[in-house]
Amino acid sequence: MLVGRTATASLVFAAAAFGQATDPTVFVGNNGNLLGAVTSLQPDATGALVQVDYLIIDERPSGTGSLPGTNVEGIALSPSGRYLATGHATALDPEQLTIIEVDADGTLEIVDTFLVPNAPLGMAWVDDEHIVVGESNLGASYARVYRYTPGGSPMAGSLVEVDATPEGSFITNIEADHDQRRIFVQDSAFGGGTANVTAYEVDADGQLSETGSVFTAPNFALDMWLAPNGEWLYAGGGISGTGRDVLGFRVGAFGSLEVMPGSPFISPGDSPAYITVSPDNRFVYAGHGRDATVQGFSTDSETGALRVLGVSFDVGGQGTLGTVGTLALPAGNFLFVTDNSTSSDGMSGIYSFRIEDDGDITQIGDIVMTPGSQPDNFVVWQPGGDTCRADLDGDGQLTIFDFLAFQNLFDAGDPIADFDGDGSLTLFDFLAFQNAFDQGCE
Repeated sequence: MLVGRTATASLVFAAAAFGQATDPTVFVGNNGNLLGAVTSLQPDATGALVQVDYLIIDERPSGTGSLPGTNVEGIALSPSGRYLATGHATALDPEQLTIIEVDADGTLEIVDTFLVPNAPLGMAWVDDEHIVVGESNLGASYARVYRYTPGGSPMAGSLVEVDATPEGSFITNIEADHDQRRIFVQDSAFGGGTANVTAYEVDADGQLSETGSVFTAPNFALDMWLAPNGEWLYAGGGISGTGRDVLGFRVGAFGSLEVMPGSPFISPGDSPAYITVSPDNRFVYAGHGRDATVQGFSTDSETGALRVLGVSFDVGGQGTLGTVGTLALPAGNFLFVTDNSTSSDGMSGIYSFRIEDDGDITQIGDIVMTPGSQPDNFVVWQPGGDTCRADLDGDGQLTIFDFLAFQNLFDAGDPIADFDGDGSLTLFDFLAFQNAFDQGCE
């Protein structure tokens, strides 16, 4: 059908062995206290999401005791897209950290589970070997670096702590800059602690070195998101400060941090708690807790300062907005938003929006209802990264196999092959792919 059955099979095998989805994928965690699960979804040609897999980590009948694999609160994807980690908040101590392997088609398999201290609400992979996990313990929280080594069979891997740093009173989010091997850790200052965002570099052995810190009181920073340019870091202020504050920080060349001019920025929404930045750095979208709205902002191209756009979307009742995220697709840049409750309209799942050139958002189809209860936090996977689009087989190199992968995608009518972005697959996509290939990987 395509280049040939043998070539197609070898490409799929290579991608599966590498352990990453070949198409853009959204991984949504279920944060229900009776169920912990992850759903993988992939966009069609319009940007609407289609369910690929649904993996139950743990499930318990109502009225029984807590199980360690329920309540998926933290979720993180390794830079290569190979491993998905979920952290669970079940009021048990220690708590479970689950390692899931992602196959080429976006399907999921649990490969290891481990116990870590207290609620791992925030986490971030530095590379496929090192993951930083927040130990969220009122008054004595730590950011701990673990070395993950997979085993030759499921449940045979190891997780070894290699470094740790005390981080105030309550960690809910850790953000990573994979290119710079840098992480950002926030302290939410619950329990009377301090309020900080701190940057660290992580060396090849997993050792932490602090590079900068910013005192954020009277605000605490929630759900940090680093802009694709690596220079702007944003966070929601939640109910702290005015209750409408979005925080902005500038990241220096060596990991230094400073408050962005004009920060905090005032949102039209109530209690901004979730932040995402468009793939082109031009827009910021904040999800809010109290009024469950998404509000849009434009960014100043020089300073990163925010300006209210007047763009909004209402998910429903208080606390029903799960989180927000963005993804670059052939059809444009897209925004995704989870609705974690059926209380308003009997539906929960994830919304898709196309980000227009002026920052407005256009809903694509209806909400995609996902299995299980409380679809909440999610992460997105962009194959090949933003700087190596032609690496379609995901091996980090540009070879003849990328041409074969493009041919397969084109023949299958996959929107990933729409390299010229006109919404159709033509000869011009071959030319656009050749151009991207010739430009190489930055």
